[in-house]
Amino acid sequence: MLIEYAIDKDTKKIMHVDSVPNGAKCNCICKACNDELTARNGGTQRQHHFAHRNFVESRPCLMTQLHLAMQHYFLSLAEIVIPPEEFEYHGVVLKTPPVKVSVLSSRLEQRIGKFISDVYINTNIGDFYIEICVTHKCEQEKIDFYKNSKINSIELTFEYSDDIDIIEWLERIK
Repeated sequence: MLIEYAIDKDTKKIMHVDSVPNGAKCNCICKACNDELTARNGGTQRQHHFAHRNFVESRPCLMTQLHLAMQHYFLSLAEIVIPPEEFEYHGVVLKTPPVKVSVLSSRLEQRIGKFISDVYINTNIGDFYIEICVTHKCEQEKIDFYKNSKINSIELTFEYSDDIDIIEWLERIK
């Protein structure tokens, strides 16, 4: 997996390698290790990517890469499908169907109470908070907060593998 996403040093926004100037002018850092990156997006022989300038790329950098890519994906959606839900009410098991909703606005790393969600999405049927799991699931305290506060939230798991690149993950989630 090559590094395609980085953090702009000034704005702190997630940037794709094809949306920044080539070379050190990209002004980006690795979210995992804070090393400065160089954009390698001018060639035709290899896939465009970022390269570390001072440190050796490590597994945590690649796992963080998958997390950033999934955040960026959800941030860019015009609509989202809310997955079906099964729950019990007065001894009866009820099921909700999947629902396609329009995204009105979205933000990264939205504070809610003392927690920060990976992605906040405002839709035509209400607000949703998306948690992206690559290395560890949400802490029980955060899950309890969402449940007790009756906050719509979804935790999605993307297990990192050296054999699956970001493009394949994006295809799988669509």
